Amino acid sequence: MREIQNEGSFICEDFNECDVFGEINICDIGFTCVNNVGNFSCVDVDECLEIGSCPVGFECFNRHGSYDCLDKNECFDEPCEDGYACLNNEGSYTCVDVNECNVESCPPGTNCVNTLGSYECTDVDECEDSPCDKGFYCSNSFGSFDCHDVDECSSLTSPCDEFSKCVNTPGSFECEKIKEARVGETALEEVSTCEESKHKCSHTCILLSTNNITIAPSTPIHIAAPNVYYRCDCPNGFELAQNGHTCVDIDECTIRKGGCSDYCFNSQGGDIK
Repeated sequence: MREIQNEGSFICEDFNECDVFGEINICDIGFTCVNNVGNFSCVDVDECLEIGSCPVGFECFNRHGSYDCLDKNECFDEPCEDGYACLNNEGSYTCVDVNECNVESCPPGTNCVNTLGSYECTDVDECEDSPCDKGFYCSNSFGSFDCHDVDECSSLTSPCDEFSKCVNTPGSFECEKIKEARVGETALEEVSTCEESKHKCSHTCILLSTNNITIAPSTPIHIAAPNVYYRCDCPNGFELAQNGHTCVDIDECTIRKGGCSDYCFNSQGGDIK
């Protein structure tokens, strides 16, 4: 307080300590001077009200005479997309991929494959381990597999002989006998018996035994059954093809013109002179 004299009296007027000292702060750092009637007070300054008190990613916390910048945990606001986890860093945060395969489960027969932000269930090819029994083949499907019967009878080469019919069974096959192999004692009986099936001969089939193979060495001989053989024969004007079963026409005109003196015209089984 200061006195102001008037004639015969005086007035006491408040002394503003905060103005008197000017730029000299009579309060400690972090406090501001507030004048009161007859005295003054040092009041804490809330630095957090000032813009830019703390850097980005930090929160300002005022303290008596000072303040602190503490890391802001942005992960409380769940800033990451689905499939990512928030990892708080000092002044920032990082979104890291979640490996769902550690917590999620795929259905049987599939594998879990982690991807960025998600995961996939991929099929397991069980057929690589050959899970089916003999006589069956494996067919893979998503999450599973099936064992299918192998039709051995549908192969190009029949597993049965010419006297049997192939019958497919689950996982295997059977050879069902349809005709007995017989070797006759006479040529007439041999021809008659062979003609019942012909054994792939396009014309005539003749069964042979080891005792009556007296044909020309160049004639193809085929096996009908153990110790039973046959050959194919052709009519006049035809000869056996290289396969020994098919009869093909002989072009007599290529052999000395077929005996013609002038022109020779070939016909099936002969020639025209």
